[in-house]
Amino acid sequence: MFLRKKRCPEKAMSEGLVKKGYHFEKLAPIDCADIDVYEEAINFAFENEDIRNIAISGAYGSGKSSILASYKKKHTNKKFIHISLAHFESEYIKKDEENEKERCVKPSESVLEGKILNQLIHQLNEDDIPQTNFRVKETLSGKQIALNSVAIIALFVTVIHLALSYTWIAFISSFSQICWFRSILELTTTPASFFVSGCVGLFIISYFVISSVRRQRFKSAIRKLSFQGNDIELFENDNDSFFDKYLNEVLYLFENANVDAIVFEDIDRYDMEGIFERLHEVNTLVNIRLSGKRERIIRFFFLLRDDLFVSKDRTKFFDYIIPVVPVLDSSNSYDQLIGHMKKNRLEALFDNRFLQGISLYIDDMRLLKNICNEFLIYYNRLGTTEPNPNKMLAIVAYKNIFPKDFSELQINKGFVYAIFAQKTKLIIEAERVLQNEIDNLDNEISDLEKEKLQSLREVDVVFVDKFYQASAASLLRNGEAQLTNWLKQQLSGSNLLEYNNRRSIVKQKIANELKNKEMQRENVRAKKEKLKQKKMVDLINRDNVKVVFSVTTKNALGEETTYEEVKRNQYFDLLKYLIRNGYIDEAYADYMTYFYPNSLATVDKVFLQSVTNKRAKEYAYELKNPALVLSKLRPRKILCNRRKMTV
Repeated sequence: MFLRKKRCPEKAMSEGLVKKGYHFEKLAPIDCADIDVYEEAINFAFENEDIRNIAISGAYGSGKSSILASYKKKHTNKKFIHISLAHFESEYIKKDEENEKERCVKPSESVLEGKILNQLIHQLNEDDIPQTNFRVKETLSGKQIALNSVAIIALFVTVIHLALSYTWIAFISSFSQICWFRSILELTTTPASFFVSGCVGLFIISYFVISSVRRQRFKSAIRKLSFQGNDIELFENDNDSFFDKYLNEVLYLFENANVDAIVFEDIDRYDMEGIFERLHEVNTLVNIRLSGKRERIIRFFFLLRDDLFVSKDRTKFFDYIIPVVPVLDSSNSYDQLIGHMKKNRLEALFDNRFLQGISLYIDDMRLLKNICNEFLIYYNRLGTTEPNPNKMLAIVAYKNIFPKDFSELQINKGFVYAIFAQKTKLIIEAERVLQNEIDNLDNEISDLEKEKLQSLREVDVVFVDKFYQASAASLLRNGEAQLTNWLKQQLSGSNLLEYNNRRSIVKQKIANELKNKEMQRENVRAKKEKLKQKKMVDLINRDNVKVVFSVTTKNALGEETTYEEVKRNQYFDLLKYLIRNGYIDEAYADYMTYFYPNSLATVDKVFLQSVTNKRAKEYAYELKNPALVLSKLRPRKILCNRRKMTV
């Protein structure tokens, strides 16, 4: 899907769906990629009989599936079966009984083996594996149902005809001799008619018996036996290896697959090296049996990521490894992103620095394509009056990478909601820091105003008179620098500290620092007042960024949520980039749902809820439509909460 594409005349829309000027990209593998050297590499594998386990390795989204899809299209004489083992973490979340918390439990290898067999059985023709014990439920056609029904009815009639022959003859004899109907029925009382019934019945019974024996239905139909009140499970659900437990069945299925290769996709997502050992063993045994019959060799293709094996161990599992060179990483994703935007003439909407920034974190072509697809829909469907394309693309990227958190954000939950819920706390902390700065300036200004001394010489004279009055006359004959150095050597502790402080204050007074301090204090006060109007992006700085993004929350029961699934995500830095640079801000709700002109925005709804619950919002809380909010409030609530409202 992400390799260099050839032109496919029969698929004019293979690169995207064009309708009403919109150009969408498909996420499925393409079958018209330019595979040049990859084709030669795969041919080499098929030409050598001792190459039976082949790994096609590359990063997620590098185009491994597209290589095989394109190869299959060019080589129709080769038969493939694909086994895809999709895996999602939520599929194996279980609750820990001890601490009553959910935890992710990896599936066992037997579960993977069962999945492989399940997919293999469903792709094989049932007529090719008549002796297998594993059955697939199939839908009978109307013709088959009618034929079976007629056969059962015919069998029933023949059995009745033979079993009650004397009764039947007596019944017909009761009819009048001149009855024309009797002459017809008498044909069924002849020895020939009984012979025909016997042959028909025997044929039908033989058909069902042979079919049952051939398909061995009785084995798969019996799953549990009851003996003296005890149940014996024939196919119990335990952790024993399916491949070991039913080795003959497994080999029989693979042996009769009648294909050249079986492709295993996404098996690496489970991070289990043992499954490769078992499949390698199965491949060896199957090909031994096939070689005895002088049939073609069956090969296993494994589509894997490069880092599945941490050392050179992978060369022990595979006979041949074909590396796939990725066409997208963080170094060139900007060009790909611009290319997709140009197809819909949207590139001019964005700030180029934003696209370059977000591209540094996107290294998956599927992800990039889906972000572009969803942005196209959101941009054309959301009724936002003045949409900011940068912020909308940021929300779409967040939605694609953190879909669960995005869903929770819509109901005022999740990590991003918790980030912005800290705004009041950050403002209070920033106010505290600025207030400390104001208090310090107040003290400095007060000291300057109280200081009566006009020069540094006067400071020296005061301290000589205070501590060395007896020798003051001789000391004051020294020069200013000499006297200052002598005092610094003689004074110690709090006296020295007081001396240095007085000198510093006098220096500032001489330099006319009083006005500067007063101006500085006014600036800090103004900055403090503006804090309440600042947005989250202005409140996050180097000093608090670590604390902000380490946020945890507690519910009413005191249960703590740490959002580890978000923080451990490889794209967490992208989320931090979007929030720290203001691309996801307090107005995120405007880019998440359709906006109707006369409807309440999310921020307005939250404000009304806070009024109802008597929980005051912060001073700088902004309303989208104050008039509409005011119309929703009852007069009594307005009077009771007028001091809390920030309209």
